[in-house]
Amino acid sequence: MTLFKTSFWMGLATAVKLASSFVIAKVLAVYVGPAGFAIFGQFQNFISMVLTFSGNMVQSGVVKYIAEFRNDQNEKTKILSTAFFICLSSSLLICIVLLITAHFFAALLLNDVHLFWLIDVFALTLVLYVLNSFIISILNGEGQVKALAVVNMATSLAGLVLTFFLAKEMGLKGALLAQVLGQSVVFFIALLLVLKMHWFRWQHFTAGIDHGYAIKLLKFAAMAVTSALTVPVVQIIIREYIGHMLSWQDAGYWQAVTRISDGYLLLIITTLGVYYLPKLSGLKHAIEIKQEMRQAYLKVFPCVIVLALLVFIFKKEIILLLFSPQFAPMAPLFLFQLLGDVFKIASWLIAYNMLAKAMTRLFILSELGFSISYCVLSILLLKFFGLRGVTMAFFINYLMYFLFIGFVFYKKLRKDK
Repeated sequence: MTLFKTSFWMGLATAVKLASSFVIAKVLAVYVGPAGFAIFGQFQNFISMVLTFSGNMVQSGVVKYIAEFRNDQNEKTKILSTAFFICLSSSLLICIVLLITAHFFAALLLNDVHLFWLIDVFALTLVLYVLNSFIISILNGEGQVKALAVVNMATSLAGLVLTFFLAKEMGLKGALLAQVLGQSVVFFIALLLVLKMHWFRWQHFTAGIDHGYAIKLLKFAAMAVTSALTVPVVQIIIREYIGHMLSWQDAGYWQAVTRISDGYLLLIITTLGVYYLPKLSGLKHAIEIKQEMRQAYLKVFPCVIVLALLVFIFKKEIILLLFSPQFAPMAPLFLFQLLGDVFKIASWLIAYNMLAKAMTRLFILSELGFSISYCVLSILLLKFFGLRGVTMAFFINYLMYFLFIGFVFYKKLRKDK
């Protein structure tokens, strides 16, 4: 599928997801306030980490190898059967761990041990979450962009409906419960879709483990686990630090501005994952990789700059539209957050090569190094500049990452000529 068609279908899905995300943000602003918004962010990060350890860690590997062996049924069976076993076994193991530690995580993340039942519900529905993500990665690798868009739109709408009704009836508890139930419901829709596709075979998932692909997938798992142990953990640490050094209201302001960043960059990040990653995975020569990266910069980077500029110009209107007057103090956070977004995408256009080419060691070291530097910079700059210092740290960190990853790949591509 071409970049245009991919962008159209994923653009449609992203528009639905973006609208749903912003409506959910508005619902949260009305029913839980800035402090509740911060707790909601904590729970989102927790879910993200758990999902990675429960099977999502092999998603990028499934996308890469299914795209690479799309027309080879024997290889595809080995990949899918191995990945299915990893997803199922890891999700069942994590389910048991969560049921045992539910009280601990409720007190640590939600500041209320009595909310342990949310962790229990999440644990019991975890396998549905993981299988839904597994199906999405298969659709991505198969190039079934239209079906992928349908599943993503269903996920967005289910989350919106559940959040609206549960938050309205139960406040913060309802909003957190909606986070747990959303993807579990959509799994059945995704399953019905793939059952009707010509490439679907039950034997793809029952052939046992292929040790060669298990090792290959575990390399991707190592990269995914690194992300799970860095990005969400760092966000939780920063949010906790803001909450204790300033207030949970301030933590809510920071969560809100990062939510806006995630929202307006959604189409670009989704297109990179659906089109750019499989495309890079299939390229073998340095000149082809450079040409693809050049096209990505020419088409994607100007869009990021324009979007960031528009968000900055209309930041006050965006705050009132998406949140409420309670969130007005977050306006000074936009400048450095948006500058950081620009360098984030600039660096990701290069860094996607690490996933495409399974460059495990470089990925892990760079993720760990720059996550630690982001955390340290946030803590230091918060002391000198207050809450705005955290967004300054975000900008500085991604600027350094862009310079680092650009230098590394410049040397690599010259070497591979």
